[in-house]
Amino acid sequence: MSTIKVFLVVTKCIPMLLERSHQVVKEIFSHDIFKPINKEALFKKYNSTPAIYELNHKVQPHQEAWQQETFEIKSIPAAGILIYKEGHYTFSNDITWEALPNTAAITIQCSNVILDLNGFTLKVENKDITNNCTGISILNPNTVFLNPSKHKKVNQTEIVNGTLSGTSLYGICAQNVSDLLIENITIEKIKYENLTEANVSPGGFHINTAENITLTNCNVNDLKVTSSSCAGIQLIETENATLTNCTMSDFTNYDGSTQGYSYIGSKNCSSTGCKALHFASHYQGKTTTLGHTVIGFCPWFSSHLEFNDCESVGMTGCCDDCHGMSIFLNSNVVVNRFHAEAIIDGWGTNTGAKATGLEVYGIKVSINDCTVENIKAIQPQDLQSAGYSAWGMAITFTNCQAKDVKVLAPNQEPNIQYGFGTGFGWAPDPREEFRIIPAIDVTYMNCKAIDCQVGFDTWFHINSTWEDNCSQENCDIPLLVQINGFRTLSGNKCSECPKPFSVTLTNVAKGNTYPEM
Repeated sequence: MSTIKVFLVVTKCIPMLLERSHQVVKEIFSHDIFKPINKEALFKKYNSTPAIYELNHKVQPHQEAWQQETFEIKSIPAAGILIYKEGHYTFSNDITWEALPNTAAITIQCSNVILDLNGFTLKVENKDITNNCTGISILNPNTVFLNPSKHKKVNQTEIVNGTLSGTSLYGICAQNVSDLLIENITIEKIKYENLTEANVSPGGFHINTAENITLTNCNVNDLKVTSSSCAGIQLIETENATLTNCTMSDFTNYDGSTQGYSYIGSKNCSSTGCKALHFASHYQGKTTTLGHTVIGFCPWFSSHLEFNDCESVGMTGCCDDCHGMSIFLNSNVVVNRFHAEAIIDGWGTNTGAKATGLEVYGIKVSINDCTVENIKAIQPQDLQSAGYSAWGMAITFTNCQAKDVKVLAPNQEPNIQYGFGTGFGWAPDPREEFRIIPAIDVTYMNCKAIDCQVGFDTWFHINSTWEDNCSQENCDIPLLVQINGFRTLSGNKCSECPKPFSVTLTNVAKGNTYPEM
């Protein structure tokens, strides 16, 4: 009986929780060019938040958790501790926590709390990596989690100065919070396995239904999971967030997708000086996952975002997309001085989909002063490796450079029989909801392609402009124009297409202004 009741609550209340995401989707797809897309079906298919909310709802403080009565924290019992009154709490030593399943070491239940790890480490002894254990959880106990009208926020919280080591589901999980500061926190050695649930995303920092969030000098290192997805920092339905000088490094998902910075249904968020370093995914066919993407920065269904001086280095994909940054179904995004390097897809026994330094799926996006280099795809299903790619409308690339972009044969030698390594081009995708949308009103200003198989690919561009100050150096094909040309894209289970298929597209490019090159 209790299981049925929980299911009814979940299905009834989740649409209310996702109101902000729905508003962003309406904003993104308000233009006539998106009329052919079934917006509700797209949102339902690619929005992973309902499953994440449902999983989080199951992770509650243990019924035997101790109430923390003093402001000095010396030890934590297996059932965890509850911080239920405001104040300044401080670690006085390193602490080892022998975790019970599905609980947190520390649960903050009230507002006006400072938790200072004081330079010490909370080490988690987790005997079973399938346990959903969390280092620090922030959640008001009076919240009816799946009913927004009964949310009780936790306000004015700080978590600072220390390390969480060996968690499984999350290092820090903050739900329904406002005015949260997390500073100088390192989360390391995350190990987790979940072969049964879809859209599970273990990681370092998970924050949802939140406002006014600041993460400064935070790191997530050495994440090793087998799960549908994973992320270093994940912001869901969060408004007004600032990320500064954070680093995500050495992530491996042995059968699912890998993201450094994941933003879903969020608004007014900025990321400055943040890094994603050395990520990889593998394919085993054991988990319930949609795909196996590897992406440094991945905002979905979000708007009014800004990225400054961020970088992705060393992304290795197996059989799905691999990108330094993927601005996927967003609006009003600005990216300044982003750098991507050593992005390779199709590594291993499976063919990949595509590799990109920075791809854009959206509307009103501005990419400025960015550099990408060493972008490779081995026998890509989408016939492309790209420095930059565009899908949608009103996208500008200014003072951007792409260097050493290649498509490789299975023997890892450059070979255009398998597609083009393109400095700047369209973002291809064989799936029905994406393959029909061109790149409209895209502008390239003072952009340069160096050592690419194709400098600038005009495929699927409409009413777009390549300014005369765009240039190329040592590209096999400086400017590719294929009026009414054909390209055959394909997809398989490993790359988010449950039933393998292929589709031949006819180029729809028209109304473009080409440069002298």
